[in-house]
Amino acid sequence: MGWRLGCEGLFRLAKSVTPRMLERGRGSLLVTSATAAVRGNQGQHAHAAAMGGRRMLCQSLAHELGPRGVHVCHFIVDGAVDAPDTLGRMLGAERFARLRAELGDAGRLLQPAHVAESYLHVASQRRSVWTNEMDLRPHGETPWYNSQSML
Repeated sequence: MGWRLGCEGLFRLAKSVTPRMLERGRGSLLVTSATAAVRGNQGQHAHAAAMGGRRMLCQSLAHELGPRGVHVCHFIVDGAVDAPDTLGRMLGAERFARLRAELGDAGRLLQPAHVAESYLHVASQRRSVWTNEMDLRPHGETPWYNSQSML
């Protein structure tokens, strides 16, 4: 089921919306994904496969559609988004409030308006500097690798 939503859904969306973009000679297909697109985690087999497939599909679409004026960008959103209507409902009010208290003050909770600014920036780019993949992460994240400084 994850693959159908993650990959087939994107394929069908692209097939539906890009013909009009191609007629106009411009357009943007901005695709949200997750860190699972670049590395799997224990217990997330289906999610990692779906997100990895989505990433590869974006790369193929970018190569096919980019020369014809359609900008394709794959966004890796790596962190919790302060979204009561989505994450809040998934976690429940009490757990979401604790998450907000723990991460929000530390700047480790992604703000929807700031995420939207990144998408708008990419959608507004000139063709000579198109971004095809962007990672959005909070500044205070704990890296998945060793937290020792590399400097």
